[in-house]
Amino acid sequence: MLIRCGRLALATLTVVGAVASAIVLFGQDVASATTPGGTLYVSSSGTDTGTCRLSTHPCATITYAIAQANPNSTIDVGAGTFPEQFTIAKTLTIVGVAGQTNIVPTSLSPVDTDPNHSTTPYPVVDVTSGAIATLKNLTIDGTAAQSTFNSCGQDPIGIYLHDASGELKHVTVKNIAETAPTNASLFGCQSGIGVYVATDSGSSSLTMGGDTVTGYQKDGIACRDANTSCAVNNSVVTGVGPNAFQGANGIEVYGAADASVVDDTVTQNSYTAGGAGNQATGLLLLDDGIVNAQGNTLSGNDINAYLGSDGSGPHENGWNFTQNTVSTAADNVAGGEAGYGNGVDIDGTSNDVVVQQNVVKTSASSGIVLTGAKNVTVSGNTANSNGGDGIYVGGPGGVWGGPAPTTSTVDSVTGNTAKNNGGDGINADTDSSGSTFSGNTTKNNQRYDLEDNGTGNSWSSDHCTPAGDSHPALLCS
Repeated sequence: MLIRCGRLALATLTVVGAVASAIVLFGQDVASATTPGGTLYVSSSGTDTGTCRLSTHPCATITYAIAQANPNSTIDVGAGTFPEQFTIAKTLTIVGVAGQTNIVPTSLSPVDTDPNHSTTPYPVVDVTSGAIATLKNLTIDGTAAQSTFNSCGQDPIGIYLHDASGELKHVTVKNIAETAPTNASLFGCQSGIGVYVATDSGSSSLTMGGDTVTGYQKDGIACRDANTSCAVNNSVVTGVGPNAFQGANGIEVYGAADASVVDDTVTQNSYTAGGAGNQATGLLLLDDGIVNAQGNTLSGNDINAYLGSDGSGPHENGWNFTQNTVSTAADNVAGGEAGYGNGVDIDGTSNDVVVQQNVVKTSASSGIVLTGAKNVTVSGNTANSNGGDGIYVGGPGGVWGGPAPTTSTVDSVTGNTAKNNGGDGINADTDSSGSTFSGNTTKNNQRYDLEDNGTGNSWSSDHCTPAGDSHPALLCS
């Protein structure tokens, strides 16, 4: 399996705090800008004068308020539209009114670098080195700034954390792209990321809860680099749907230290032009350290979940893909395309990968697929009504341009249910060896319930309906 176009093409800002002495205004003490913390107010009807510290005298822009704020301050932003691009270079909390505070810049400027690409970031919100930003109840909308872009070297980003940390709560990020998805000239560029976390010195971390990311060009959420940690919980990530220009990823975690992706919904990432390695993915996990992906709903993506390793990043050290609902993996290429439409792909991994208690169904191709994977535990899953095999173990593997293990070996496939699939219930192909298949229940699969063309695989207590429906014979107990 080769995933190339599923790669990321991926943005940041700077602010100076103001210093003012304590003053008395309208008989009320107002904290000075040297006092840590406090609340500042922003309103679309305000003016950029003073300290922004009275709700009755708010300032007009978030940018101005950031400049007045001390570390650990809260900026309270009212309902309205704020045509701004801004940088956070200190510890701040920015809180809006849910569904009513809209940050909609009409143009974007390059304000940071990207440690992973030669493209130049153009972020709406840039959180710079050492800063800690908490954003709540905001909408970040890139639509009005799309005219800023005229080349693939420019990379629009909704929220960019670069050597920084942050928390997003009930934040919506939408339409982060160089142009509309109907424009081939720029929408095919490997750029346009809703939320991007990257590290080239120090460390970065992000926690997301209850957020929405839609209409992105390349990645909804991207977390990269060895000192980066991300937790994405209870969030909804929705691509632009089937299109001929872009193989997008909903959530991408690439070369990161650790990631937790829990109770999220990721859908509608699909590339219709085809070609090996150009699949779009819902959840893309590649070369990461510790991964927990649990309770997610993944649907309508070319590959709903791709877990891969090419050996160039942190070695997988406890990957758990558990209790997810994975359905309707798509093959929207005219006439069909090999490698599209799998529910869950495990490719090139060699250590500590557990795929457990998932429901994988109605994929255009196979349900759970192991290619060039070693020491994977596949247990307690339901793989029903997929167009190909319910569970496939074989090869060859191959992650982008990295080493390509050709066989899946010493894997454990136990206690799974595979019914009504268009191929085999469970298929150990010629590129499988030394794996264990036990206690599985298979029924009414169109080819065979069980098939083994590999070397040295072990089968025991596997149940078939109709009885004895295996190739070779006697695999069924």
